[in-house]
Amino acid sequence: MPHAKFARPSFFQLWAFLPTAGLLICSAPVSAQHHAYVGSTHESCDVRPVGPCDTLISPVPSADETPTPAEIPTVPDESIATDDGPALSDVVPPTASSASVAASFGAVAGAAGVPSMIGDFFAGNYNYVVIPGSSIGQGATVAVAGGDRQYKFAENNSPFPEDRVFFNYHHFHNAVIDIASNERNLDRYTFGLEKTFFDGWSSFEVRAPFMNSANSNPTAFVDNDLDDTEFGNVAVAVKTLLCRDACRAISVGLGIVFPTGQDYSVGGDVLFNRFENETVYFQPFVGVYHAPHDLVFTQFFVQFDFAANSNNVTIGSTSSDLTPQSLMMLDYSLGIWLLRNECATYIRGVAPMVEIHYTTTVEDQDYGAFQGRGVFIEDNRRDVLNITGGLYFRLGEMSSLKVGGVAPLRDGLDKAFDSEIGVQFVRRY
Repeated sequence: MPHAKFARPSFFQLWAFLPTAGLLICSAPVSAQHHAYVGSTHESCDVRPVGPCDTLISPVPSADETPTPAEIPTVPDESIATDDGPALSDVVPPTASSASVAASFGAVAGAAGVPSMIGDFFAGNYNYVVIPGSSIGQGATVAVAGGDRQYKFAENNSPFPEDRVFFNYHHFHNAVIDIASNERNLDRYTFGLEKTFFDGWSSFEVRAPFMNSANSNPTAFVDNDLDDTEFGNVAVAVKTLLCRDACRAISVGLGIVFPTGQDYSVGGDVLFNRFENETVYFQPFVGVYHAPHDLVFTQFFVQFDFAANSNNVTIGSTSSDLTPQSLMMLDYSLGIWLLRNECATYIRGVAPMVEIHYTTTVEDQDYGAFQGRGVFIEDNRRDVLNITGGLYFRLGEMSSLKVGGVAPLRDGLDKAFDSEIGVQFVRRY
């Protein structure tokens, strides 16, 4: 189905708008009747309200909120008790630092109470048509970096900075096509680490993936050389909270994907064929958390993905630099707590989750000197729509486990795979 042509804003315009929108949401009032609860709903555990959602906390106070020297009252030493009662420190708690405030909220929403999003993403690739004189079959995937070169930071992530290590396993059924035109599954194994800084308001994250799927360097006409396990493209990200209260939070971040995976080439073919993995991807994103009810939580991510440079491609005597398409990704997650029990030894929380994921290209595909020459399947635009369902288990105080499945809602080239299953484990520290 042809795509309607219309003017789209530039990435710089879109990204400049996102923090402004986040600050506007931060300043929006919320009903004071809505409360979130710390800990468990179990009667024998500590249950206490966190306060209404009408006051958002930001890491840096505004000038209007900073008292002048004349406004700061003189108080006696907090350690000195008086005849009228206990020491002042016993009845007037000291002002909370951003670290303690973030930690107290994160213990409920970021670190333990709100599951990170499951996700769905599989990066699109170039696909060949039948090249005369070549061993490459119809629809073969250009399996750069093991066939999965980009990532979505919404996967196993939340708007809250955390100290954690994590592992993601995703199985994509019929996600790539080898040079013999066989559909192949792809298994992605991702090891990750996130570390907070600035008193818990920001974090740095790194993800290192391995893929088992179509070989990035197959040998022509050799059937036992069509699959392999390979190291993928390493991704890092920085994330920071703009504001948050007991019911909502907004953060912004920037991810960078580095071309650490292998180039794609076909050995022993009649035509020389090489697709280099050289592109660095920049991925700005915004994450929003909102709990409209004590037992309901939602999360929303918007992320852009654009290439900082191109990949050199050589087929036969033709060489050209091709720039990957820029993407926009919208992800929404809804969860409901079925169980929350801080007194339990093993399973302290269970929540089913349902998510909707939309990925669209925001510019036409670049085919360079290969345009119209019957080398690649030329589909300028793609719109991928997937639905995800899963279960979150909070295991003890420091760990969590999620299992989920993904079903595509579109057909043709807008369907990146037939189905997906995933398992994600997080251990906080």
